[in-house]
Amino acid sequence: MPFLALRNKWIAYNHFCKSVDVFSKIVGGANFTPYDDIDIGKENVIVAREKLRREKILMAGESIGGNLGRPIEIDCKTGIVTVKIMF
Repeated sequence: MPFLALRNKWIAYNHFCKSVDVFSKIVGGANFTPYDDIDIGKENVIVAREKLRREKILMAGESIGGNLGRPIEIDCKTGIVTVKIMF
């Protein structure tokens, strides 16, 4: 869930960074329940984007949507995010 990941990092962001020093990448938002009336993944992405916009945090990239999960690896030292697209 994009918002959950963002929420976990928010405490460190508020205490140590200015928004001009931070950029974001959103990964996730898949629709695992395509037969339901609501697309929870899409709603999560909307909330994450709105939070980033309000905080004036720039987007560096995103890999969102679809109906399959995305395993990710984040190298905290370099900031490189690797997304594995499932087929």
